[in-house]
Amino acid sequence: MEETIEAPDGLQQVRDLIARDMQPPIGRTLGFSLVEVDRGRAVFEGTPDERHYNPMGGVHGGYAATLLDSACGIAVHSMLQPDQGFTTLELKVSYLRGMNETTGLVRAEGRVLNIGRRVAFAEAGIRDADGRLMATATSTLLVLAK
Repeated sequence: MEETIEAPDGLQQVRDLIARDMQPPIGRTLGFSLVEVDRGRAVFEGTPDERHYNPMGGVHGGYAATLLDSACGIAVHSMLQPDQGFTTLELKVSYLRGMNETTGLVRAEGRVLNIGRRVAFAEAGIRDADGRLMATATSTLLVLAK
């Protein structure tokens, strides 16, 4: 009788990445990291600076959108079975405060609102070190069979 090795579920996959300090290329490119994950919840941290500026001299909205999309996506991934994946179908972002090189560390926390067999719904918010809400997002994600 052969021993069957069970593949890790989504939560364990993400925890393994954190344990090995394996950040995805987008995180290295934009300078943010996944720092916490629990079932249905994920937290990313980053410090925006001049590398993230738009032509008007503030942090580009894409920086916040990427953090929020990542937080929503990994929160959903943490609830998936080993044979499942996901992709974002829709992301709606609301920008409440601008960021610049003096903003300091920001935290994007995502959480799953509901997950079904084919579709998941999540939300995320970015807060600065003083707890001020900088941006929020809601996301619809497609659950895929690998």
